[in-house]
Amino acid sequence: MVFFLIHLIACVWVTVAVLNPFDDPDTWISGSGLSDSGDVQVYIASIYWAAVSIYTVGYGDITSKNNFEFACNIVILFIGITIYTYIFSQLSALFSSISLKDSESKVIIKRNPNIYSHES
Repeated sequence: MVFFLIHLIACVWVTVAVLNPFDDPDTWISGSGLSDSGDVQVYIASIYWAAVSIYTVGYGDITSKNNFEFACNIVILFIGITIYTYIFSQLSALFSSISLKDSESKVIIKRNPNIYSHES
């Protein structure tokens, strides 16, 4: 699911530059020196940008160059933060439930020390 999300965000990021509604020639593609590159290089760069943005690394080597890209970047970052928060809250809930079950098991064993003995 995460890989699909990164792919989707990367496609949106390329679309933002290619279908620039304000016809601003300065886009993240031109700013990154990818204007004369093929579609595969642009896609790989956008995957890279999406991954470092979603995982909150953000190296800063691919950046927004116009106001439309900045606005879209803000929306994408909020989506990424929301997903990041959701994943970590789910992991926290999972670990808490495992810890709770482990504690309950220890209490049961402590109250019934012969629960696992094999007396005939």
